[in-house]
Amino acid sequence: MKITKSRLKKIIKEEVGAFLSEEGSTGKVDRQFLRKYVFELPRRSDEEQIIKAATRASNSARKYGHPQHGKLLPLYGYNQGNYSIALPDGDGYVVYVSYGDHRDKKAQTDLKYDAFTSELGEELRSMGFEKHDGMPAPMSGDNLQAHNY
Repeated sequence: MKITKSRLKKIIKEEVGAFLSEEGSTGKVDRQFLRKYVFELPRRSDEEQIIKAATRASNSARKYGHPQHGKLLPLYGYNQGNYSIALPDGDGYVVYVSYGDHRDKKAQTDLKYDAFTSELGEELRSMGFEKHDGMPAPMSGDNLQAHNY
């Protein structure tokens, strides 16, 4: 029996989606993870923008047959060292941000800034998060002031 390349891709997508659903892809996001990477609650205005972007991305993915169809996707955004994550919670999202300047000051690690930032991205992907380019990853209030925004 021959399997076409497109059919094989579809089977793999379905199997990965089923695995992530069974494993609970965001089950590893706990207080220890949030503390390690200095995640905190965003400003209210940023929180609203992140939730809107995550919801749009998840709805679009469901519309086009993502393997986790019918479920909200765990997503992350990245911009200039800042990360935002959107964790599915019932029919909505809970969001956190990790500001690069706060991680640099508060993280308890021997890694240099760039290596630690890269490690965070790798860990998010390994936990089943998908990067969404349209999801804001805002600057901290300290950085906004420093840049006169």
